[in-house]
Amino acid sequence: MAYLVVLDVAQFHEDYSCINEVILNSGNLEAVDWIDMAKVKKGGTFNVHPPYIDAVKQLGIFVMNANDVADLGKEIFISHGWKSSQIYQELQPHKEC
Repeated sequence: MAYLVVLDVAQFHEDYSCINEVILNSGNLEAVDWIDMAKVKKGGTFNVHPPYIDAVKQLGIFVMNANDVADLGKEIFISHGWKSSQIYQELQPHKEC
């Protein structure tokens, strides 16, 4: 359901569609999500597999675009990257988080 919010402006490859559920507090622009990374195809040489990072970062985009006052006809929020990021626990494909 969360991916339907941005379907008109973005399509996600299956590897980058790891969010299964979002619980959104629209008034406070806060949310939690349930991520399942098991469906990401294995392979490549990465410190952290890119779909894992994307899954963790996508929640902010959903908070900004799926809240009760968002008018996607006027504006949409996207992530243009970040200068740095820290992940304090290893992201693993066999774990749900």
